[in-house]
Amino acid sequence: MCRRLVVCTHEPDGSVSRGVWRLRDGEGLSMTIHVVTDELLGQLARRQNELFQRVRKGAVSVRPVLESLQRLIEGQFADQSAVQPPDHPVWKSIISGGGIGEDLLVELKASDVLVSEWAEDMVKQPAFTTSPGPMELDLVLVPVRDLKPENGSTTLDVWVGAQKLKLELCPAEVGLHLRLAYMDQPLGESVRLAMIQIRSLGGLSVFELANIDGQLQLNAVLVRPGLEWGPEDRLVFVRPRSSV
Repeated sequence: MCRRLVVCTHEPDGSVSRGVWRLRDGEGLSMTIHVVTDELLGQLARRQNELFQRVRKGAVSVRPVLESLQRLIEGQFADQSAVQPPDHPVWKSIISGGGIGEDLLVELKASDVLVSEWAEDMVKQPAFTTSPGPMELDLVLVPVRDLKPENGSTTLDVWVGAQKLKLELCPAEVGLHLRLAYMDQPLGESVRLAMIQIRSLGGLSVFELANIDGQLQLNAVLVRPGLEWGPEDRLVFVRPRSSV
Protein backbone atom coordinates (compact mmCIF):
# COMPACT_ATOMS: atom_id res chain seq x y z
CA MET A 1 0.00 0.00 0.00
CA CYS A 2 1.21 3.51 -0.83
CA ARG A 3 0.19 6.50 1.25
CA ARG A 4 1.04 10.18 0.87
CA LEU A 5 1.95 12.65 3.56
CA VAL A 6 1.91 16.42 3.03
CA VAL A 7 4.61 18.15 5.08
CA CYS A 8 4.51 21.94 5.62
CA THR A 9 7.69 23.84 6.48
CA HIS A 10 7.76 27.47 7.60
CA GLU A 11 10.65 29.24 5.90
CA PRO A 12 12.71 32.05 7.53
CA ASP A 13 11.09 34.63 5.23
CA GLY A 14 7.62 33.71 6.49
CA SER A 15 6.57 31.67 3.48
CA VAL A 16 5.37 28.09 3.69
CA SER A 17 6.79 25.20 1.68
CA ARG A 18 4.74 22.08 1.09
CA GLY A 19 6.29 18.76 0.17
CA VAL A 20 4.48 15.58 -0.77
CA TRP A 21 6.13 12.43 0.55
CA ARG A 22 5.34 8.80 -0.18
CA LEU A 23 5.18 6.11 2.49
CA ARG A 24 5.14 2.44 1.56
CA ASP A 25 4.45 -0.29 4.09
CA GLY A 26 7.77 -1.50 5.45
CA GLU A 27 9.68 1.35 3.82
CA GLY A 28 10.78 4.79 4.83
CA LEU A 29 9.71 8.14 3.52
CA SER A 30 10.90 9.25 0.10
CA MET A 31 10.34 12.59 -1.61
CA THR A 32 8.51 12.12 -4.90
CA ILE A 33 7.31 15.63 -5.84
CA HIS A 34 9.12 18.97 -5.85
CA VAL A 35 8.52 21.31 -2.96
CA VAL A 36 5.69 23.77 -3.62
CA THR A 37 6.09 27.21 -2.05
CA ASP A 38 3.48 29.88 -1.44
CA GLU A 39 5.16 31.91 -4.18
CA LEU A 40 4.67 29.10 -6.70
CA LEU A 41 1.06 28.68 -5.63
CA GLY A 42 0.56 32.40 -6.17
CA GLN A 43 2.02 32.11 -9.65
CA LEU A 44 -0.36 29.24 -10.35
CA ALA A 45 -3.33 31.33 -9.22
CA ARG A 46 -2.26 34.25 -11.42
CA ARG A 47 -1.82 31.99 -14.45
CA GLN A 48 -5.23 30.48 -13.77
CA ASN A 49 -6.79 33.94 -13.82
CA GLU A 50 -4.90 34.88 -17.01
CA LEU A 51 -6.14 31.71 -18.68
CA PHE A 52 -9.71 32.44 -17.62
CA GLN A 53 -9.52 35.97 -19.00
CA ARG A 54 -8.13 34.77 -22.35
CA VAL A 55 -10.89 32.18 -22.66
CA ARG A 56 -13.54 34.76 -21.76
CA LYS A 57 -12.23 37.17 -24.41
CA GLY A 58 -12.22 34.41 -27.02
CA ALA A 59 -8.43 34.47 -27.46
CA VAL A 60 -8.28 30.77 -26.53
CA SER A 61 -10.82 28.09 -27.38
CA VAL A 62 -12.41 26.67 -24.25
CA ARG A 63 -12.58 23.01 -25.34
CA PRO A 64 -8.79 22.48 -25.80
CA VAL A 65 -8.26 24.21 -22.44
CA LEU A 66 -10.66 21.85 -20.69
CA GLU A 67 -9.07 18.83 -22.36
CA SER A 68 -5.57 19.95 -21.34
CA LEU A 69 -6.67 20.59 -17.75
CA GLN A 70 -8.26 17.15 -17.59
CA ARG A 71 -5.01 15.54 -18.74
CA LEU A 72 -3.14 17.49 -16.07
CA ILE A 73 -5.62 16.37 -13.40
CA GLU A 74 -5.17 12.76 -14.48
CA GLY A 75 -1.41 13.11 -14.11
CA GLN A 76 -0.55 12.65 -17.76
CA PHE A 77 1.80 15.65 -17.53
CA ALA A 78 3.34 14.74 -14.17
CA ASP A 79 6.79 15.25 -15.72
CA GLN A 80 7.06 18.98 -16.30
CA SER A 81 9.53 18.43 -19.13
CA ALA A 82 6.75 16.74 -21.09
CA VAL A 83 4.57 19.86 -21.13
CA GLN A 84 4.55 21.39 -24.59
CA PRO A 85 4.97 25.11 -25.29
CA PRO A 86 1.67 27.02 -25.40
CA ASP A 87 -0.14 26.73 -28.69
CA HIS A 88 -1.35 30.02 -30.09
CA PRO A 89 -4.47 29.77 -32.23
CA VAL A 90 -4.92 32.00 -35.23
CA TRP A 91 -5.96 35.41 -33.94
CA LYS A 92 -6.79 36.93 -37.32
CA SER A 93 -6.43 35.94 -40.96
CA ILE A 94 -5.96 38.90 -43.27
CA ILE A 95 -5.27 39.63 -46.92
CA SER A 96 -2.01 41.52 -47.25
CA GLY A 97 -0.09 42.76 -50.26
CA GLY A 98 -1.19 43.99 -53.65
CA GLY A 99 -1.30 47.64 -52.61
CA ILE A 100 0.86 50.76 -52.52
CA GLY A 101 1.87 52.24 -49.21
CA GLU A 102 0.65 55.77 -49.89
CA ASP A 103 -2.68 54.46 -51.21
CA LEU A 104 -3.10 52.47 -47.99
CA LEU A 105 -2.44 55.65 -45.97
CA VAL A 106 -5.18 57.44 -47.90
CA GLU A 107 -7.57 54.55 -47.21
CA LEU A 108 -6.71 54.57 -43.51
CA LYS A 109 -7.36 58.28 -43.17
CA ALA A 110 -10.63 57.94 -45.09
CA SER A 111 -11.63 55.31 -42.51
CA ASP A 112 -11.06 57.84 -39.71
CA VAL A 113 -7.87 56.18 -38.50
CA LEU A 114 -5.39 58.55 -36.89
CA VAL A 115 -1.98 57.93 -38.48
CA SER A 116 0.89 59.40 -36.48
CA GLU A 117 3.60 61.43 -38.16
CA TRP A 118 6.19 58.80 -37.35
CA ALA A 119 4.04 55.97 -38.75
CA GLU A 120 3.45 57.91 -41.96
CA ASP A 121 7.16 58.55 -42.28
CA MET A 122 7.83 54.79 -41.87
CA VAL A 123 5.61 54.07 -44.88
CA LYS A 124 7.57 56.58 -46.98
CA GLN A 125 10.94 54.97 -46.25
CA PRO A 126 12.64 52.74 -48.89
CA ALA A 127 12.69 49.91 -46.33
CA PHE A 128 8.89 49.80 -46.43
CA THR A 129 7.94 47.51 -49.30
CA THR A 130 4.74 45.86 -50.47
CA SER A 131 4.11 42.49 -52.11
CA PRO A 132 3.14 42.54 -55.79
CA GLY A 133 0.01 40.48 -55.20
CA PRO A 134 -2.41 39.73 -52.36
CA MET A 135 -1.66 36.87 -49.96
CA GLU A 136 -3.59 35.48 -47.01
CA LEU A 137 -1.70 35.41 -43.73
CA ASP A 138 -2.55 33.82 -40.38
CA LEU A 139 -1.64 36.09 -37.48
CA VAL A 140 -1.17 35.16 -33.83
CA LEU A 141 -1.12 37.51 -30.84
CA VAL A 142 1.54 36.35 -28.39
CA PRO A 143 2.51 37.73 -24.96
CA VAL A 144 6.26 37.99 -24.47
CA ARG A 145 6.14 35.58 -21.49
CA ASP A 146 5.07 32.76 -23.84
CA LEU A 147 8.15 33.23 -26.01
CA LYS A 148 10.31 32.12 -23.07
CA PRO A 149 13.43 34.12 -23.97
CA GLU A 150 16.34 32.35 -22.28
CA ASN A 151 18.87 35.15 -21.89
CA GLY A 152 16.56 38.08 -21.22
CA SER A 153 13.71 39.94 -22.84
CA THR A 154 15.47 42.21 -25.31
CA THR A 155 14.08 42.57 -28.81
CA LEU A 156 16.68 40.13 -30.13
CA ASP A 157 15.89 37.59 -27.41
CA VAL A 158 12.17 37.84 -28.17
CA TRP A 159 12.74 37.37 -31.92
CA VAL A 160 14.85 34.27 -31.22
CA GLY A 161 12.20 32.91 -28.86
CA ALA A 162 9.55 33.35 -31.55
CA GLN A 163 11.70 31.53 -34.08
CA LYS A 164 11.92 28.55 -31.75
CA LEU A 165 8.12 28.44 -31.74
CA LYS A 166 8.21 28.53 -35.56
CA LEU A 167 6.66 31.98 -35.71
CA GLU A 168 7.73 34.54 -38.29
CA LEU A 169 8.12 38.30 -38.29
CA CYS A 170 5.40 40.18 -40.14
CA PRO A 171 6.06 42.03 -43.40
CA ALA A 172 5.84 45.74 -42.60
CA GLU A 173 2.80 46.20 -44.84
CA VAL A 174 0.82 43.93 -42.50
CA GLY A 175 0.62 46.86 -40.09
CA LEU A 176 -1.50 48.87 -42.52
CA HIS A 177 -3.64 45.97 -43.75
CA LEU A 178 -4.26 44.78 -40.19
CA ARG A 179 -5.24 48.29 -39.12
CA LEU A 180 -7.85 48.38 -41.90
CA ALA A 181 -9.13 44.91 -40.95
CA TYR A 182 -9.17 45.49 -37.18
CA MET A 183 -11.76 48.23 -36.94
CA ASP A 184 -13.43 46.64 -33.92
CA GLN A 185 -10.33 46.82 -31.71
CA PRO A 186 -11.33 46.95 -28.02
CA LEU A 187 -11.12 50.30 -26.27
CA GLY A 188 -7.76 50.85 -24.58
CA GLU A 189 -6.00 47.96 -26.34
CA SER A 190 -2.65 48.34 -28.07
CA VAL A 191 -0.67 45.69 -29.92
CA ARG A 192 2.66 45.92 -31.68
CA LEU A 193 3.77 44.33 -34.89
CA ALA A 194 6.71 41.92 -34.68
CA MET A 195 8.64 43.09 -37.73
CA ILE A 196 12.06 44.19 -38.90
CA GLN A 197 12.39 47.71 -37.56
CA ILE A 198 12.31 50.61 -40.01
CA ARG A 199 14.42 53.69 -39.35
CA SER A 200 12.32 56.84 -39.56
CA LEU A 201 11.75 60.09 -37.67
CA GLY A 202 11.42 58.11 -34.45
CA GLY A 203 14.52 55.96 -34.99
CA LEU A 204 14.24 52.17 -35.37
CA SER A 205 10.50 51.60 -35.05
CA VAL A 206 7.66 49.12 -35.50
CA PHE A 207 3.96 49.72 -36.07
CA GLU A 208 1.55 49.84 -33.16
CA LEU A 209 -2.23 49.50 -33.44
CA ALA A 210 -4.16 51.22 -30.66
CA ASN A 211 -7.64 52.31 -29.66
CA ILE A 212 -7.21 55.33 -27.41
CA ASP A 213 -10.39 56.95 -26.10
CA GLY A 214 -12.34 55.47 -29.01
CA GLN A 215 -9.90 56.73 -31.65
CA LEU A 216 -8.32 54.00 -33.79
CA GLN A 217 -4.65 54.77 -34.34
CA LEU A 218 -1.65 53.56 -36.32
CA ASN A 219 1.48 54.59 -34.47
CA ALA A 220 5.20 54.00 -34.66
CA VAL A 221 7.06 53.03 -31.49
CA LEU A 222 10.78 53.00 -30.95
CA VAL A 223 12.09 49.42 -30.69
CA ARG A 224 15.84 49.16 -30.29
CA PRO A 225 17.57 45.75 -30.43
CA GLY A 226 18.39 46.07 -26.72
CA LEU A 227 14.91 47.17 -25.63
CA GLU A 228 13.66 45.19 -22.63
CA TRP A 229 10.10 43.92 -23.15
CA GLY A 230 7.64 43.30 -20.35
CA PRO A 231 6.12 39.81 -19.93
CA GLU A 232 2.61 41.13 -20.66
CA ASP A 233 3.59 42.99 -23.85
CA ARG A 234 1.79 41.43 -26.81
CA LEU A 235 3.18 41.08 -30.31
CA VAL A 236 1.63 40.07 -33.62
CA PHE A 237 3.49 37.34 -35.51
CA VAL A 238 2.79 35.34 -38.66
CA ARG A 239 2.10 31.67 -38.12
CA PRO A 240 3.15 29.82 -41.29
CA ARG A 241 0.60 27.49 -42.78
CA SER A 242 1.52 23.84 -43.05
CA SER A 243 2.66 22.80 -46.51
CA VAL A 244 1.24 19.32 -45.95
